[in-house]
Amino acid sequence: MVCALVMLPIDGQNGAARRPLAGVVLWGACTTEGAGLSDRDDLPVLSVAGSEDGLSDPAATTDHRAHLPPNTVMVEVGGMNHAQFGAYGDQRGDGRARIGDTEARTALADAVTAFPEQR
Repeated sequence: MVCALVMLPIDGQNGAARRPLAGVVLWGACTTEGAGLSDRDDLPVLSVAGSEDGLSDPAATTDHRAHLPPNTVMVEVGGMNHAQFGAYGDQRGDGRARIGDTEARTALADAVTAFPEQR
């Protein structure tokens, strides 16, 4: 399962993207060599993992770190499982959440909101 948001710069008048990709936000996701991101030092990337994610666990995220740009910001939300990155309920193989959905989503929103200042 890959959850990703792509940050696009938007023209305020008509909503059309006017510039190249501004950044990538990964939620509970690992990248592969084929993603072609490791040499993109011009591309800000945020990777958010949940400590209880049994599908894209923090160890896997760390193992795949070499496939991301060197300036990638890595955030781990303590107690968050994979299902809390979305709203699709329990998934086989996922860990047990140690925090509530509201707390998980607040931590996720905080990580994304802080990202532009961290790069």
